[in-house]
Parts: sequence; C-alpha cells; structure tokens
Amino acid sequence: MADPRGANAASGRDLPGRGVHPAESDEGSRQAGILAILHLFHLADGEYLHSEKYELKTRDWDRTGNIKDYVGRLNRLRRANPALLQTGNLRFVAVDDDQVMGFVKESASRDNAVAVAIALSGARPREFWLHFGDLEIGRDGARTRVAAVENLVTGERHAIAWGGVRLNINPTEDPALLLRCLAR
Repeated sequence: MADPRGANAASGRDLPGRGVHPAESDEGSRQAGILAILHLFHLADGEYLHSEKYELKTRDWDRTGNIKDYVGRLNRLRRANPALLQTGNLRFVAVDDDQVMGFVKESASRDNAVAVAIALSGARPREFWLHFGDLEIGRDGARTRVAAVENLVTGERHAIAWGGVRLNINPTEDPALLLRCLAR
C-alpha cells in the first residue's frame, strides 16, 4: 500500500534528533512571533501602563515605621559575616514550628557559619526548637558540630543541647534571628 502523504513524505526516522520545530520560513512560526510582540504591546497599553509597580515614587526615609534602620543593620551584619554574602552552602534545618523556617549558611572558606530563623507569620511571638542534629561547621579536616549560637544583634549566646536550641522570635519586633554558629 502506498504512503498517503505522497512519494516525498519523510518517514519518522528522518526527523531531526533535536526535536520537531517549524522552519524559519514557516508562516505559522512568523505569525507566532508577531502575536508575541503584539501581546507585549497590549500589556504595555493596558493594565500595566499605570501600575504602581512601575511608578517612581519619592519616599520619606525618616517617616515613622520606615525600615531604613533595619535594612542598614542587616547590610552591616551581611558585610561582617561572609556566609551571608553568597547563595551557596545553604542547608535547611528542622524547626518544630511550621510557621518558622530555619537554615544555616557557611562561607566559601567555611570559617563563618550563620544560622537563620525566619517567622513566616507575624501573628504572634513564637517559641520553637531549632534543630542542628549532626550538622558540622568549620574548615575541611577540622569540622565539628555546632556547640553554641550567638545572636548577631544582641550578642546573647545559647548553648546547643540535645542537638538543638530553644529560641523565641517576635515577628512584630524582628521577623528574623541571625545567629553565628560557634564550633566546639
């Protein structure tokens, strides 16, 4: 029986290995590109044109409730702790409260480790257990378990017992705890 597609039809074995895409000269391909551009113009002409998201605003940085000082403090802590200056070496740690997230970051040289606990809900103060388990910090060849943590804002220290530490966080005052991890 003859192939109904004709004598010049390609078999399934003749398709390119990288996928099946319309040819550049294909009319449908050009129309799809034009439609995409028209869609962008439609967005710029419609709801996004006067969107608050794209407006330049003058801010009163000294107004009550402004977070200028908070952001400044976070930036100073970041500069003082190389672990907070990068996105690598991030390990999540267990927390016994589903409204708090915890993780530990280590610097590339592994000479600085910071544990972070973030309140996901600002509804009320939270007391939680931050569990370090078998997590080790320090340079290669000298890695040890976390022995204590030091609050980077207050300087308060907490010894690690039973593989973790009980902490309090009040999201209305500060939604995050930043704790330097201290080795044994």
